Amino acid sequence: MNLFDIDLKAGIGNHNAIRGRYFRIITGTGRMTLRTSTGHSSDIMAGIGVDVAANGAPFEWFELVSPVDQTVTILVSDLPSTDSRLSGDIDINGLLSVAAVGGNSITESSGTIANNASVEILTADINRIETVVYIDQPAFVSGANPASAASFPLPAGYHTFKNTAAVYMFNNSGAVLNYKTFGDSK
Repeated sequence: MNLFDIDLKAGIGNHNAIRGRYFRIITGTGRMTLRTSTGHSSDIMAGIGVDVAANGAPFEWFELVSPVDQTVTILVSDLPSTDSRLSGDIDINGLLSVAAVGGNSITESSGTIANNASVEILTADINRIETVVYIDQPAFVSGANPASAASFPLPAGYHTFKNTAAVYMFNNSGAVLNYKTFGDSK
């Protein structure tokens, strides 16, 4: 197994006379192009490992091309390798807030739904972590308004919703449906 760093210049291939069967980029940025003496040519990025042997024969050299100047760490081996570390990029759009254990407020509500009616039982709430809903009769739920008999069927009883979107419920049981909610919020 060979583990080494390579300095890459943007758009310029870096030819390396190193023999192996398995190739992995341990660290690096973005998509790169890998070519080998076996005729293999493909895009690759950090964290991805590939078997680039041809009919069982190892490659005798490889070339790596990067779109940016960077130093990458490469692993070349005759045996497969695994890397259980998490790698890659994290992209967070919007705000991030984390509750250590559960939320910091509880909400409760109850209501009824007339026969052949759709009602919003949970409003959209970015702070909601989890809500338990009890219904005394089978109903249908949907994230779209209005819910209908074509929506997702839900049997009578307790159900847990782990979402922040609005939830709509449709009753077609022939009688008034009673519901209760108990929620945990940030």
